[in-house]
Amino acid sequence: KIEASPKTFGFIGLGIMGSGIVKNLINSGHKINLWNRTAKKADDVKDQAEETSPGQVRTWSAPCDVVYNSDIIFSCVSDTRAAKNIVFANCGVLHQQDENS
Repeated sequence: KIEASPKTFGFIGLGIMGSGIVKNLINSGHKINLWNRTAKKADDVKDQAEETSPGQVRTWSAPCDVVYNSDIIFSCVSDTRAAKNIVFANCGVLHQQDENS
């Protein structure tokens, strides 16, 4: 049996690869923060996890929220345009970065 890490995992992107990894992390008991361009996809993953592990998964409205509330971050997006948007866009991972980051 895998022992869950005390660290919180952040996931940006829940496509084929991201959703598979997240499912395995959830099944192993890890705490997860999620963001997806289609919010419903993240909400569906959270709702499914709530049935067996309440409070284990949290969804966020922007990628920067996932980054600032997670210890380890994964980005699984489809192409370079999507990657640039999640980093540099208005609510991307660099949004509201302070000198302590």
